[in-house]
Amino acid sequence: MKTVFIALYQAYPPVSGSASVSFRAARAWPGEKILFQLDDGRAPDITPDGLPLVNFRLSTDGRLRKLAGLSTRFSRISRRTALERPDVIVFEGGSWAPYYALLHSMLRRRCPRAVFVYHSHNVEWILRRERRDRAVVRGATKWAERRLLRSVDVATAVSEVDAGMMARLYGVRPMLLPNGIEIGTFDRISSADIAAVRDRYGLNGQEALFMGLLGFPPNDEAVRFLFRIFDGVVRMNPGARLVVLGGTVRESAPWLVNPGTIPFADVPTVIRSSALGLAPVFSGSGTRIKILEYAAAGIPVVATTKAAEGLPLRDRVHLRLADDEAAFTSAISDLYRDRPEAEAMGARGSAEVRRAFDWPGLVAPVAAACASLVEKRAEIRK
Repeated sequence: MKTVFIALYQAYPPVSGSASVSFRAARAWPGEKILFQLDDGRAPDITPDGLPLVNFRLSTDGRLRKLAGLSTRFSRISRRTALERPDVIVFEGGSWAPYYALLHSMLRRRCPRAVFVYHSHNVEWILRRERRDRAVVRGATKWAERRLLRSVDVATAVSEVDAGMMARLYGVRPMLLPNGIEIGTFDRISSADIAAVRDRYGLNGQEALFMGLLGFPPNDEAVRFLFRIFDGVVRMNPGARLVVLGGTVRESAPWLVNPGTIPFADVPTVIRSSALGLAPVFSGSGTRIKILEYAAAGIPVVATTKAAEGLPLRDRVHLRLADDEAAFTSAISDLYRDRPEAEAMGARGSAEVRRAFDWPGLVAPVAAACASLVEKRAEIRK
């Protein structure tokens, strides 16, 4: 079975949650596979571990030029996809749904025998509504999301929460394909690796870590929240510092460490180096990769209820949940002060995430469903 994954953004190297999901899902998918992506002109033709890439350059000079450049590439993407003669085509749902609705229409004509999958990363219409996007954008999103879910052969959702929402909105209940983690990534980190990354970024092991691509509204909201509370955290826990990965923070503070966007290979070690992981997310849909990665690395997590939505993680067992400034500050301070309990919670969270969210096990049922459809279509053609 040959599968083409199509991401209308740069999935490798991954610098965002959607990119991480697309790259890792493609890498874990069985059989022959290739990842199509829009890139900045610097991506290789193959990843270090052997995943082939087909890169389409996209202008980033202004919104209008970017949109125009994207639309002109659809015909190239569809032609190039057809040349691969794929059995399965997976649309990576981290981009605007109307783009995929248009591309799906084009590819149906060029690849009529292919099995089409919409790998949704969230319920996009909810994101647009919460961001108060213009009515025309919200309307186009809802129309395209409904069309995709009803016209593809297999649709997926990252959680029961999202699947239930899609069923209510669009009358389609997708298969589950939760976001996952790569267990071996964290197991390979040595004490020497941790020492090297601490030296590289000026870390001392007392940092609370927030990861998230800045410019994405839920992440920007989370950073503003952390800035409101972190003076209080430091007063109760001298030496505590906040690390923000994923972009440049405009504000400054004596307790802030902001390396920006660091090399992909360094991210797991920075996570392991940290005292705890933070996820104060108050809006959006889908599930949060950052929580899964914090937990997989074995560090304790403080998150909002919204951030942990759709994950089987329990308060004060696998992580701490807190939904306002006072409770979040208190939860962070508890984990700084009681390190034995923090480490025990980190171990319990790690065990649960590793049990339930390893990528190969997550993609296997969806890949099997696709393989069955491919076989049935081959039988019909005989």
